[in-house]
Amino acid sequence: MEPMFSFSMDALVRRARDQEHVASNLANMNTPGFKATHPFFDALEEAVATASSRESTYGDRNKSYIDFGQGALRKTDQALDVALNGDGFFVVESPEGETYTRAGNFRLNSEGEIVTAEGFKVMGEGGPIAIEGGEVVIDKTGLIQVDGEEVGKFQIAQFRDTSVLRPVGAARFRNTGEEGPGTAEGVEVNQGSLEDPNVKGKIELITMVHQMSLFESSQRAIKMQNEALRRVANDLF
Repeated sequence: MEPMFSFSMDALVRRARDQEHVASNLANMNTPGFKATHPFFDALEEAVATASSRESTYGDRNKSYIDFGQGALRKTDQALDVALNGDGFFVVESPEGETYTRAGNFRLNSEGEIVTAEGFKVMGEGGPIAIEGGEVVIDKTGLIQVDGEEVGKFQIAQFRDTSVLRPVGAARFRNTGEEGPGTAEGVEVNQGSLEDPNVKGKIELITMVHQMSLFESSQRAIKMQNEALRRVANDLF
């Protein structure tokens, strides 16, 4: 009975954790650059269907994975809204050290430096990027000009293996691997646009209902095992 009880408890914990992922995905449906997290059994099924796909990152089979697939680009026409098309990340100076994001809803801080919505400095190839002047133009390579003068270029990072990335907040990631990022190739920088989250709302709602059903099944299994143990104990004593 004990192994079955342990199995049911593990299942209960997994279902609760999976529900947390679904809730987070739904809560961030309007967060630019957000990447959905899914239970690993879904990733395994997806891997079978798309064996050569590089869009998703797979973690431990008992855990979950972050889907780094491209989100849709939405036009905003705001000069400091910037979206990446391709496998790259903006580099951010943060309390956790160097972190990485796809959320390009940038602004200027009091010192005229480009920062994230959280207020963390966005790094250029030569350090923080300061802007003084009027019209800001950002080309497809990430080169930034103000009133026709070059002021910097976004540092764009790229990882060969994105499974080393762990979330920090809603839309930033830290590198937990030994290898650092490389220079991005094939990444297009789009000024006046934001990358929408890659969350599929309808699928998340269906998943939530399914996970709740599995959670309740695990609860019933534990209850039945407790009752069986109680009957055995009564017979013995």
